[in-house]
Amino acid sequence: MGVPLPLAHFRIREGFQILLRQLLSEERLTPTGATSIIAGMPPVVAVVLSLALIWGCTSTPVQNAADLGEVEALRGALHELTVAYERGDAQALSSYLAPTFKEVDQFRQKIDADIKSYPGRHLSLAAQRIWIRENEATVTLRWDGNWTPTPPQPSVRLTGTADFLFIKEKGGRFQLGEIQGENPFGRQL
Repeated sequence: MGVPLPLAHFRIREGFQILLRQLLSEERLTPTGATSIIAGMPPVVAVVLSLALIWGCTSTPVQNAADLGEVEALRGALHELTVAYERGDAQALSSYLAPTFKEVDQFRQKIDADIKSYPGRHLSLAAQRIWIRENEATVTLRWDGNWTPTPPQPSVRLTGTADFLFIKEKGGRFQLGEIQGENPFGRQL
């Protein structure tokens, strides 16, 4: 828990791929050259290296069921936040804010201004990294938004990145504690 799941796996896999490239480059990248490198090693080293290369080249990170459940809960919270914002339901959006959310009144005012100024709002969120700790989680994401005002004004499209800091309640539900970076909600364009 405490280690970013996708990045830890990627770094290990990348290290083994670099090692393989270095080994193969010594023998001109030929399959027979790779065989001769392994054949020249002590059997224990060859077996360990082979197993490490196989393990390092897998395509999915190893995760436990508790982490997967929390990742799904975070995805659900992000989805509900987005849907509430797009529908213009400020009350539903506020229900996902933790009591410790910083500047909550200012945040709500910005959202109300967006709802009044832009009847059409669409957000796409893409999580890049999820870091789960004991009772909190950080989701680093990229967002893409399209805000459509009343005609004849043209719609506005923006993109950005943000860290959403979530706090886990006793029931396992995640609430938004803070947004660091470019906040996609309450843009007041």
